[in-house]
Order: sequence, then C-alpha cells, then structure tokens
Amino acid sequence: MKKYIFTILITLFAIVTTTSQQTDVEKYGYKGKVKSVIKTKCDYTDIFGEYVKENCFTSDLYKYDQNGNKIEWSKYSDGTLEWKYLYKYDQNGNKIEESKYNSVGTLDEKNLYKYDQNGNKIEWSKYSD
Repeated sequence: MKKYIFTILITLFAIVTTTSQQTDVEKYGYKGKVKSVIKTKCDYTDIFGEYVKENCFTSDLYKYDQNGNKIEWSKYSDGTLEWKYLYKYDQNGNKIEESKYNSVGTLDEKNLYKYDQNGNKIEWSKYSD
C-alpha cells in the first residue's frame, strides 16, 4: 500500500529582521534565520511497519531575503524546473512585483502592486502573455 508523505527539508541560515508587518518566514511558522526551504513529495511503501522511500517526484524551493520575505518559489518535477516565481519588495516590506517564468526562462506573467502611505494595497496590475 502506497502512501504519500511530504518530506520537508529546511535549510536555515539567513538574517531576519523585525518589521511592523508579518514576514513570509513568520507566516509559515518557521523559526530562526531562514534562507531557503525545500519541500519534496515522495512515494513511500509500508513494508512490515517500516516506510521505504520509492521515489520523489515534485519539489518546491522557496528562497527568502534577509528580512524574511519570500523572493523565489521554484517548482520542480522529476528534477526538471517547471516554473519559477520571483518577488520584489519595497523598503517597507510590501510586495511590489511578482513575476512568473516558465521552464525555459520566458516571462509568462507579471503582477505589480502599489500601496498608500499606510501600507494598504491600492492598486494591482496584471500582465500576461
């Protein structure tokens, strides 16, 4: 009987500073100075009460800046890049740009965000191919 188990490999080591809003690292409940996180989905088989890993087929790679904001999200399938998101932030930690690239590095979609002086999102523009 096969069971799907999410194996989470967490690599810690980045500088996280405190801001007035919650960072991505804080939102996901990670502790400490997080530089990147890899989440891998694998097949496991229960053999006499022990789980044996058979194969891993998808992985997500998340990278964070020194402020704890997610700056990259890459999706891999069988070791091959499927797509990648890149994120940019303003000096207040507000996400101002989100770009999605396909497996060959071509821009598929871009979202731009604007905020007022209180940090409220006031505009969202989406560009796609």
